[in-house]
Amino acid sequence: MKKNKIFIYTTIIYIICFGLGIIALLNKDTQDNIAYKLLTTIFTIIPLIALFITRKITGDKSKFNVSLKVWKDVKMWLFCLIIPNIAIILGAIVYYLFLSNDFNNNLVLADFLSIFGLTSKDSTIISPFIAILITVILSIFLITIHLLELGEELGWRGYLLPLQVKKYGTKKAILLNGLLWGIAHTPLIYFGFNYSLNNYLAPYSNIVMMIIFCIIIGMMFFIFIAIYLFIKSEKLKNKLNC
Repeated sequence: MKKNKIFIYTTIIYIICFGLGIIALLNKDTQDNIAYKLLTTIFTIIPLIALFITRKITGDKSKFNVSLKVWKDVKMWLFCLIIPNIAIILGAIVYYLFLSNDFNNNLVLADFLSIFGLTSKDSTIISPFIAILITVILSIFLITIHLLELGEELGWRGYLLPLQVKKYGTKKAILLNGLLWGIAHTPLIYFGFNYSLNNYLAPYSNIVMMIIFCIIIGMMFFIFIAIYLFIKSEKLKNKLNC
């Protein structure tokens, strides 16, 4: 049954993603590609849809522990909101230390001002560094954005990953989860989502890069979860005098 759940879940996701992708490809030359727009709109919800369908098909009535009651574990929510942003900042610092020529002051500032409906002409005071800092701080409080991404987390890591860990072991499960997650992005990346179609060997090189990205970020997510659970378990052990 566990094997069936893994197969059914991933199959449902691929049918929806690649189905819309094929329809979008057939209408590639049309001015209004509805299939592609629909895919970009519901992509983060598809894993959640697949979750419910899989549980229905397999007759899975086990409890699925999901709670948005922030007040029950404030420290966990703060950890999840703040730590990834710190990792993003540190990653950006390391990247631009080695590839400083890639840093575009005007682009960073333009992206920041666009959040408020402004253009680069509206401000000559804010520096790119301040823009990045403010953007990261604001992102912590944009709960609605985090909720939009919740579908992927509940599906790929909340539902599928535990099944894969039980079947393949932790290491293989993390790699396989990231690989399958990355492949699911293929229809989006093919049309230039996240990556420029001007890249060398695009869109195929972009698809490969997205798969690699998903595998690596999947590892990072697991590490964040492991660190938090370790800290929490240590405190629990101390309380129980274990």
